[in-house]
Amino acid sequence: MKNMMKKVLVLALVFAFMIALAACGGNSKQPANSAGSGNDGGKPADGAIADMLGEYTCTGWNVSGQRMDGAGEWMKLESATRGIVYIAGKEYPFDWSISGNNMTIKEDVGLTYKATYEGGVITFDTGMLYYFEKK
Repeated sequence: MKNMMKKVLVLALVFAFMIALAACGGNSKQPANSAGSGNDGGKPADGAIADMLGEYTCTGWNVSGQRMDGAGEWMKLESATRGIVYIAGKEYPFDWSISGNNMTIKEDVGLTYKATYEGGVITFDTGMLYYFEKK
């Protein structure tokens, strides 16, 4: 019962956080990726990007230092520039780019996030860290 209450509370916090982010993301004129923008020096080769494409399952997430199990979240990198993520009961299509191991994810709703890619795992930072592992 106590575990279930924790999960309900965390999911409620996630939902509130997503609403707060959506409310704050109204200025679409901000630069999407100031660090590394237009710099192909750290870009992986086409073969490496092709290896990244596919479906990823959320293995867990971290909020305020507490690691929680994934609750059905997923991410799909559909092409070298497009993807979709399912978080908090909703799908969010996005554009993505990578420089070295650093990814920039810009949702179609105008919000921009950072992520890292290492060893088939995407660590997606929305203020909470989501860990997506390739299927």
